[in-house]
Amino acid sequence: DGEFPVLLQWDKRWGYELYGTNFMGNNGCGPTALTIVYAGLTGKTDWNPYSLAMYSIDHDLYVPNVGTKWIFMEEGGAYLGLTVDKIGEDLELAKPALEAGKVLICKVGPGDFTSGGHFIVVTKLLPNNKVEVRDPNSVDKSGVIWDFDQIIGQTDYVWAYSYVEGF
Repeated sequence: DGEFPVLLQWDKRWGYELYGTNFMGNNGCGPTALTIVYAGLTGKTDWNPYSLAMYSIDHDLYVPNVGTKWIFMEEGGAYLGLTVDKIGEDLELAKPALEAGKVLICKVGPGDFTSGGHFIVVTKLLPNNKVEVRDPNSVDKSGVIWDFDQIIGQTDYVWAYSYVEGF
């Protein structure tokens, strides 16, 4: 609880399993990002990236040859018992959400994390406008402290998560 694991979409435990039309290692960033959020907020390990990917498939939250539908971040989060706030494209609301102790999943575009589209997790706001990140595709990028503005400058869409046990 409060510790956000570095989980990777290409982990040997699930990276070579099929997620729709491709391997988890290639397009499993969405389920992996949501697993990181779930584990960090709840302290639970009953879901892993592959089991959430199968939830995505079973609930029509996957686009063949593309990856996870964005709505998965809301529906999957709610299913896991998380409170999900869709910040969407109003990126000015992202920092106040972090200041309130929420965790973000950012859908990023081309930049430091991807040449296409990718989901990353921003776990906390640090002093001097810095943030801690978990990148489902990189141990190295997960171990770096990032500038918030650099992250948000690459972000297309945001969801904020919190968890209150018993609700």
